[in-house]
Amino acid sequence: MNRSAPVAFDLDKALAMYQKLAANRGPVFTWQMIGTCIKHKKQFPDWVIDYLAQCAGRMCDGRMQSERAKRADDVGKTFQWIFDFPKKKPGPGGLFDPHDELLKEAAKSAFALDFMMRVYQGEDPVQARGNAGNEFFPNKEDKTLQRYLREQFQLKKLPRTIDEWMPEITPDTLLRIARKVCELFR
Repeated sequence: MNRSAPVAFDLDKALAMYQKLAANRGPVFTWQMIGTCIKHKKQFPDWVIDYLAQCAGRMCDGRMQSERAKRADDVGKTFQWIFDFPKKKPGPGGLFDPHDELLKEAAKSAFALDFMMRVYQGEDPVQARGNAGNEFFPNKEDKTLQRYLREQFQLKKLPRTIDEWMPEITPDTLLRIARKVCELFR
């Protein structure tokens, strides 16, 4: 039996990924970074120290508890504010579930790729959007699917016909969307 050698854990690459994800996807990735640094006995990077200083500032103004923290009647919302989590996370899933966010982003890209293949093979764009949407986002409104396609194809307005879509369905577009998925999981 021929087994591949296990892939070595690259701490610096993991930390760079967490920094990028924290900047784009929120503080849950900052906390994953903190845990990884502690586990590997690595000093926190400056951006993590800055984040922790901001959290401390929201909790305590100097040596005293901040007025907002003192007046808090909802501990959960107060901690959400202190640790800089968004007030409301759009869609299903939790604020503390980084994998849900990554899977949703990957599904958006896979949806766009599926849509692209369907249109390329001659399926009407509206039908292709619905069929690809049913594969990756059952029960999502068409308006949401349209927004996902605008995001993935970087368009302000979606083409309507197959002929209008064809200039958007290029190897460069395919590679850009595929790279986006790869970047999520690096």
